[in-house]
Amino acid sequence: MTQTISSSDVKLPRRRRAHKQTRVTHCLRSEIIEGLLRPGEQMPTFDQMEERFGISRGVLRQAVDRLKQDGFVESVDRQGLYVAAR
Repeated sequence: MTQTISSSDVKLPRRRRAHKQTRVTHCLRSEIIEGLLRPGEQMPTFDQMEERFGISRGVLRQAVDRLKQDGFVESVDRQGLYVAAR
C-alpha cells in the first residue's frame, strides 16, 4: 500500500520492500517533477532533509547521488545543492 505525499506531509510513502534511499529519491524526484522544487532553486540542507525524512546522512547522500546521476540536482561547491534545469 502506498501513501501519497502532500507538500505539508513529511512522511515517506510506505512500501513494504522499498529501500529508504529509494523512497527518498522517489519523493524528491516527484517534488521536482511536480514543480514543488523548481529549476535553479536551492535544495533544503542535508540537516533539514535528515530531519524531514528521519534518515541518516549516509542514506541521504545515496539518494542525492542518484538524483545527480539522473540529472535532477547539481552540486555547487561551497553553495549547496540546486535543482537542475531540465
